[in-house]
Amino acid sequence: MGRALQQVWAGVLNQIGYEVVEQMSHRVWPAYHLSGAVDFRVRCPDGKIRILEFKTISHTFDRINAPGDLLRLDMPYRAWYGQVQSYCVLYSAEECILVIQEKSSGKVKDWIIPLDYAYADVLMAKAEAIPMWTERWRHDKEDLPERITNMRECDRCSFGHICLPDWQPKTAEFVDDQEFLDALVEQ
Repeated sequence: MGRALQQVWAGVLNQIGYEVVEQMSHRVWPAYHLSGAVDFRVRCPDGKIRILEFKTISHTFDRINAPGDLLRLDMPYRAWYGQVQSYCVLYSAEECILVIQEKSSGKVKDWIIPLDYAYADVLMAKAEAIPMWTERWRHDKEDLPERITNMRECDRCSFGHICLPDWQPKTAEFVDDQEFLDALVEQ
């Protein structure tokens, strides 16, 4: 979240009864190589202090009507669910508030998302495995973890060159064709 937008939301939160306790609070859990910076920690009208994570969204706003919808959609939405679960673990919180705002209309949806222990355990196991696999790979380039089954995520992964060295992500092709460019300009 940009600083200007964060200041706007801090004012809005205070106006509707949420006391901002921290902004852009950063935590690190070295054992898991896990870190994160939550947008806000707020004292809610019920007195509980909760993490509040804010996301802006455009074309899929109407498809997200419950936290579970994040898990059935592609990235980055699934990652948002994992992000709030990781924040719950990092901050020893039982729940987190996720707020999404549609960019064009300003519409807002929000949910209190409880810590999903099973999901968080999987995330922590992955976080624990990454350094181990990285170290193993340094010594044996052929020793790799089991590959994921959803190849659509490979387009966004910066480690594709390691686990799928022959795979090429979708890229744009540069065409240097003056005749084609002239035809486009005429239209």
